[in-house]
Amino acid sequence: MQIAYSYLVKKTIYILLFLTLTSCLIESLDDCSISDLEVAVGECNADGTYNLTLNFAYENPGNDYFEVYVRDDVFIDYYELSELPLTIENFEMSGLEYDYIEVCINDVADCCQAIEWESPQCDSDDDCSISDLEVAVGECNADGTYNLTLNFAYENPGNDYFEVFIRDDVFIDYYELSELPLTIENFEMSGLEYDYIEVCINDVVDCCQEIEWESPQCDSDDDCSISDLEVAVGECNADGTYNLTLNFAYENPGNDYFEVFIRDDVFIDYYELSELPLTIENFEMSGLEYDYIEVCINDVADCCQAIEWESPDC
Repeated sequence: MQIAYSYLVKKTIYILLFLTLTSCLIESLDDCSISDLEVAVGECNADGTYNLTLNFAYENPGNDYFEVYVRDDVFIDYYELSELPLTIENFEMSGLEYDYIEVCINDVADCCQAIEWESPQCDSDDDCSISDLEVAVGECNADGTYNLTLNFAYENPGNDYFEVFIRDDVFIDYYELSELPLTIENFEMSGLEYDYIEVCINDVVDCCQEIEWESPQCDSDDDCSISDLEVAVGECNADGTYNLTLNFAYENPGNDYFEVFIRDDVFIDYYELSELPLTIENFEMSGLEYDYIEVCINDVADCCQAIEWESPDC
């Protein structure tokens, strides 16, 4: 009796194992799969896109649809399997060396296949472009600036405005394309041998052109200047110093003060221009054969003049 029972148990186990293996085999045979995915690159289009034809083999899809994605799981569209081989028109290039798609059977997990291919060279006829940028240098102005006229050709700007920059992407202003040729008045010299501008269509990346030209020689009539600096040596003092009186002419100082320096840019003091002619008492001799001062308008670069004179015997 015990032997018969043992036999029945074993037989039952074998039957269960057989049924499990058979079920797994049947389930495996019914798995969805995609294979032999291929892409044929077609013609480029005027807008910089291109056409491509894709095809693939499939088994056990479970439904009649598939989906197409590009990089980063960006969904493009879904199509019927009956449309294969499928031509996708106006496919946008990724901008990378290789373009990419992934096809997946609709609503079936892990039933996908991906492919990469070398991106074609498609240039858009609609791309924005600037060409033939030219600059005509005009007259100098009294403030040391000058006028310039710029002009250029353009295609597909996408809007009615352009921007002007000088070196280091410093923005000047924006203008309407209808203003071309454009005269910019009071253009400031860069101080370099060549001046420079870049023009760009407003809000369009990489739609720019730049130009350099030799800077004109424009001297400002309003530049600060000092001239006719003179020193009158006065009496010696008991402490070995002496008094001196200085005077000079000036134009366009920009403020009411000037500074006095001796050798090696040693600062003495600052004074009001209204004090001229100015007497400096107890001026210390340098100990050299000639004493020296430099006068500069306060906070104005390069508006200076220097003078030497024979040191008195104090």
